[in-house]
Amino acid sequence: MKVLVLTADANTLVYHRGDLIRDFAAHGCEVVTAAAEDHPHVREFVASLGGRHRAIRMLRSKVNPLMDVVTLWDMWRLFRSEKPDALFAYTIKSVVYGCVIARLAGIRRVYALLPGLGFTFVKPVTWKQKILSGIPEMLHRFALKRADVIFMQNQDDVRLFTDLRMLPEGVPVHVTAGSGVNMDEFDHAPLEQDAAIAAGHVRFVLVSRLLISKGVRVFAEAAKRIKQQFPHAEFHLVGPFDPNPNRVAAPHFELISSQTASGASWLAAYQLKMRSPPPPVHFCVCPPHALSGRLSTAFATIFRLPRRFLNAVGLIRP
Repeated sequence: MKVLVLTADANTLVYHRGDLIRDFAAHGCEVVTAAAEDHPHVREFVASLGGRHRAIRMLRSKVNPLMDVVTLWDMWRLFRSEKPDALFAYTIKSVVYGCVIARLAGIRRVYALLPGLGFTFVKPVTWKQKILSGIPEMLHRFALKRADVIFMQNQDDVRLFTDLRMLPEGVPVHVTAGSGVNMDEFDHAPLEQDAAIAAGHVRFVLVSRLLISKGVRVFAEAAKRIKQQFPHAEFHLVGPFDPNPNRVAAPHFELISSQTASGASWLAAYQLKMRSPPPPVHFCVCPPHALSGRLSTAFATIFRLPRRFLNAVGLIRP
């Protein structure tokens, strides 16, 4: 059996789907992965698990009609050349376009994973956003009808998609317990008798892409205020810039930079697996953020636990 794993972000094949690819191969499946990038480290990683990686042209965080036509053509050619028995698609464009093209290409089984809502369902602010906000809903509704099984990772998203009538009747929907963490890859780092804590140097870290919706500005403001009362506390922001429309723009980043000078450090790091970010930290932070008003504010419930918290649990961090 041949399985094709399709995503917009090649790096997620490494830090989110490695165990899945390994299990597919271990059960005798031929695994082909496809993504918008052709990073050498991704090719090597997939090959080490027994699979093959192919690149297609896709803009991950932007809408460009001409480029999207190219993406559809690349998917068609990929599916027709590989002739997989099953497609496992995740990330928005991979699901919205992949499910439809897979059916046209004759793929027998189509599985769609919706790991999160992302910027697509952030509450529209500008007139342009308000006009375009209905398009993603329409595309999801059309594409998900072509899936055999839909996987989602928290109950809040299921409720939202149900309220918007985006989940087709007759298609099973399974809610998983997140992407999970391989505990064999994360070392236990106990906090008992930690010298830094004893000296009052408590360290907080936010691991996030520099997106407004991830709470980056909230974290910087909190760092500034807390440092005024607890000067020895340390705050570290670990994460890269992102092309997402919800990114922290240059003026906003200047605000963050001025605040980090008073309370937080910024590390423009991109680690495939954050096992021990320097320096060793004591608390992992998930600031509240301004997603769509439709969403529940209980973002930190067990059904909505961000992946950075899952990694923190692997490190035994509160």
